[in-house]
Amino acid sequence: MPHRRKVYVIDDDEAMRDSLNFLLGSASFDVALFPSAVSFIEMVSGLDFGCVVSDVRMPGIDGIELLKRLKLARCMFR
Repeated sequence: MPHRRKVYVIDDDEAMRDSLNFLLGSASFDVALFPSAVSFIEMVSGLDFGCVVSDVRMPGIDGIELLKRLKLARCMFR
């Protein structure tokens, strides 16, 4: 069985997370859902290499700030 590609969905809107989970799962991606950038950052060091799909407008840390922080941290996805 081929390795399923990882996608990390970060969005404060539960309906959007569920929709993306269904869509990406149907396309054979292994999807992990996060309700906020903070919850993703707390887990990032233990995650496998993958693609991040993030909402831009979220309370607290928005998607642009998340991207900046991942870039500064060299993203930990190695």
